[in-house]
Amino acid sequence: MDLTPANRLEKLPPYLFAALRRKIADKRAQGIKIINLGIGDPDTPTPDPIVDELLRSVQDKADPDRHRYGCDCPVPQLPTAIKNFYKRRYAVDLADDQIAVTSGSKDAIVQFCLGLLNPGDLGIAPLPGYPTYNIGHVFCSAGTHYVPLRKQNGWLLDFNEIPPEVCQTAKLLWINYPNNPTTAVAPLEFFRQAVEFGRKHNIMICHDSA
Repeated sequence: MDLTPANRLEKLPPYLFAALRRKIADKRAQGIKIINLGIGDPDTPTPDPIVDELLRSVQDKADPDRHRYGCDCPVPQLPTAIKNFYKRRYAVDLADDQIAVTSGSKDAIVQFCLGLLNPGDLGIAPLPGYPTYNIGHVFCSAGTHYVPLRKQNGWLLDFNEIPPEVCQTAKLLWINYPNNPTTAVAPLEFFRQAVEFGRKHNIMICHDSA
């Protein structure tokens, strides 16, 4: 039996954050003090009230659901809290089927790609941008068209830079504001343009609003 890894893995570029971790480890081994502004990994312990509640809930023998699969809604209060937040913050009413709880944004992005893209499809991503957009495309055996973010444009994605042939074939486009890594903030007019672009070309606009 051939145990060679799938061909799609050969299309994955080196993972940026793994390379950064290696560089940090090398510098620390040289005795250099590092201030890590990388992936936002917490560098302080979880607050005691959260740890105490976690311990209490795990040890609560009166609630057997604590020890079962959570399925798609492990804590019913969570989607309710999400709906209340969107209503309070954005005046938007969300339905139950408009909320999906995932294990972080990376998990959500890849699963979204798997649910939308087929082999040979095309997605659009900003450059520079979060590497997981392309990773999600690669796992679907889909391609990525990169649109450069330019300083003179305020690091906003310019929809006019997307070639007509890409507009005809792409299924989704990733935007991300406040932007990683440029920190740029997009005005409301930019999001109007994004919606108009998506409607005009039948492209799903995916906003990675971290």
